[in-house]
Amino acid sequence: MSKRLILLGGMVALSCGRPYVQEEVRPKETEKPVTSDEIRHFLEKPGELGEVFRIYADANQYIVTQLSYQENIQLKSDEAGNKQVSEELSRYNMVDYFAEGLLKVELFPNTGNFYRVRQLRPSGVVEIDKIISEDITRWQFIFPKGEINPREFKVRYGVKLEKKISRHEAVDILKKHTR
Repeated sequence: MSKRLILLGGMVALSCGRPYVQEEVRPKETEKPVTSDEIRHFLEKPGELGEVFRIYADANQYIVTQLSYQENIQLKSDEAGNKQVSEELSRYNMVDYFAEGLLKVELFPNTGNFYRVRQLRPSGVVEIDKIISEDITRWQFIFPKGEINPREFKVRYGVKLEKKISRHEAVDILKKHTR
């Protein structure tokens, strides 16, 4: 049996035969597109403690629902911003996939502006997590009671990607980005 050193992602491993390569983690592809009933179910299912807003987004729509604190905090409408996020998501329509994640939002107690947006549960697609995290910061809130409440809350998001290109076209795009 021959022994050899193998460099794996910055780590050196001693091998006595066939090299072990860690299995690549990939998003799970969905079998079918998300239906309007499934979207409604996602938006209406009970939220966890501290969850105030829920987002569903794909290349065609961006929907925000509010689950709690309706009398304390409201979101200003921004259809142009919503459309821009949907257009940005359309660039990632290379695979059928539904990504779901959870953010924690913290506001300044005196102004109600954003203090911090953090990922609590990433979706598994770094690009989508980044788009949604940055998107949240464009939101503007109204506090009808004049009191910044809640100052910390959660936002769950679900993003649907749809395969719009062939596997060969996707590989070509990836090759261009890795150069």
